[in-house]
Amino acid sequence: MQTASNDLLAPPLITTEAQGRTEAVRLYPDLGVADTPLNREFVARYRSYQRLQPDFFQDPAWPVILAKECAAALGERSRVQ
Repeated sequence: MQTASNDLLAPPLITTEAQGRTEAVRLYPDLGVADTPLNREFVARYRSYQRLQPDFFQDPAWPVILAKECAAALGERSRVQ
């Protein structure tokens, strides 16, 4: 049986891009705020991947993957512990 704290650690099953976007913003609220460092990094990498690695977007969890990548590059941590 999982406790409430374990539920926060276990990522939900992401089957749609909309779920991926929701989870990315849940983990990194600054992602949803225009012109924050995380938001700018996300947008820049998103545009780069569109040009250079369009297959990246096949996985519906891509927003979470990209948000984690951007946060790591900026030295930011998820707000969910």
